[in-house]
Amino acid sequence: MSARTFAAERGFTLPELMVSVALLAILSGVAAGIGSQAWQEHETLSGYQADVADVRRALATVEVDLRDAGQVDRRSEDFVVTTPTERVTYRHRDHELQRIDAAGRVQTLARCFAGFAIRTEGALAHVNLVMRPRLRGETSAGHPATTLETTVLMRNREMPR
Repeated sequence: MSARTFAAERGFTLPELMVSVALLAILSGVAAGIGSQAWQEHETLSGYQADVADVRRALATVEVDLRDAGQVDRRSEDFVVTTPTERVTYRHRDHELQRIDAAGRVQTLARCFAGFAIRTEGALAHVNLVMRPRLRGETSAGHPATTLETTVLMRNREMPR
């Protein structure tokens, strides 16, 4: 075996190892950054999906109360919905939408609202919900609002003759 062949079989040189370790470190850093960004996007979307589910439940509850409503009154920031069997107050404060029954029991329907309004027009009740995504560990400032609107026919509303 010649000296040249023996040296070639010994392995990699130190500069070759240093270059390969540096390349591995760079590629690992890039991969970690991409993975971290993907995880943050996943968390944001998961939080948004949870908020949308809350909004759907809240909207369904409001719609049920309004279908049976005979009257809707606005008192300050509250909306009082009167049905033949009960009186319910909807309150929007500090990004929460609450439903308060006649016994005073408070049910928080959702915690991601920037606005809530009910407007009546004859036997129709127009509901406007403005939702802001609640990002985990961050404020929702700077993120676009989502507006949901629906119209409900109030079955027990007295129509003017």
